[in-house]
Amino acid sequence: ARWRFDQSLAAEPASYDATAVGSFAYAVGEIGGALLLDGNLANFLTTPFVHNPVDDFTAAAWVYVNADAGAAGASLLQPRDGSGTGRGWLYRHRATGKLCTFLA
Repeated sequence: ARWRFDQSLAAEPASYDATAVGSFAYAVGEIGGALLLDGNLANFLTTPFVHNPVDDFTAAAWVYVNADAGAAGASLLQPRDGSGTGRGWLYRHRATGKLCTFLA
C-alpha cells in the first residue's frame, strides 16, 4: 500500500486508508505531502493489515525527526502482531535518540 498524505489519509489501494488517532497536521514533504506529528505518543496513524512479510517486501519512508521532538525509544513505524503490539521497524534509540531500524 502507498500513502501520499496529500491532504488525505487515503491509500493506494483504497482498502488500506489510514485512520488518525489523536492529532496531526498536513505539511509539505520531501516529495508531495507529509504529516506533522508532535512527538506525543498518543498521536499516531493506524492502517488495516497490509502485508505478512513471509516473502520479500520493501518498506520505505521519508522521515524528518526534530532533535527535541518525541520520546527516545518511540516507534515511528511499527507493525502489530496478534497481541496488538509489535517490534518497531523504525524507531528512536532510547540512549542516543538516533533514528534506528530493526528488521529480522
